[in-house]
This record gives sequence, C-alpha cells and structure tokens, in this order.
Amino acid sequence: MSDDQPSDALRALLDAKLDTLEKLEIVLALRDAPDRSSSVEALAHHLQVGPSVLRQVVDEVARANVVTVRGDIVELVLDGSNTALLDEASALHHGHRHELIRVFSMIAMARIRQMAARTFADAFQIRKKKKDGDHG
Repeated sequence: MSDDQPSDALRALLDAKLDTLEKLEIVLALRDAPDRSSSVEALAHHLQVGPSVLRQVVDEVARANVVTVRGDIVELVLDGSNTALLDEASALHHGHRHELIRVFSMIAMARIRQMAARTFADAFQIRKKKKDGDHG
C-alpha cells in the first residue's frame, strides 16, 4: 500500500469496529493518553464536542469491544495486534485525512446498499396463508 492508502487490515478494522471518523478519533485520543484512558469530559474537550454526544459515540465503541467504560472513565482495550493498525490510522489521520473520509464514505454506502437489498428481498418474501377465521 502507498502511504496515503489504508491497508486491507486497517479497512477491515474500520469497517468492523470504527466505522466513523468520530469513533476513530476517540480511539486515537485514547491511544495517545496516559494509561490509554481518559474521562468522557476530557475526551469531549480534546475532541471539541459536547460530553453527551461524545458519551453516545463512546457507548457505541464500547459495544464493539474497543473500549471499556467504567463510570466516567473510558479505557482503550484493543489488544497489541492492533497497535500497528492504530499507528497506520494515526498517520493517515494526520497526513491524509481525506483518504480516511473516503473510506468511511465507502463503508457507509456499502451498508446503505446492503439495507436496500435486504429490504427489497423482504418485499418478495412469501407469506404463509392465513388460517380460516384469522383476520390478522
């Protein structure tokens, strides 16, 4: 891969766990924080977003098993095998942010297409015949 293109492994991580720029920025901030942890308030201040909005995104990242949340403290829990991917993501974030935004757009469009295809397929799903006397 060139310096401005994310590796396939980074794309997979972004698609599976960090599918928005906000989620990635939270993880990168925690990666650089002492003890890989921070309060929600400090993260919100660092990323210049409201604490309540940040908390919602942090909770999504926690559901992806990337961080843990204990009270007001958020801690990065990605294992060591992801260290190189976070280094790569950080380099792209600082030097080629436009490429990351393009990747996030591609992830979002792929999800929209999947939802549309699923909805279309569900529209043609055969329903069971109603039993006599069943009006619902």
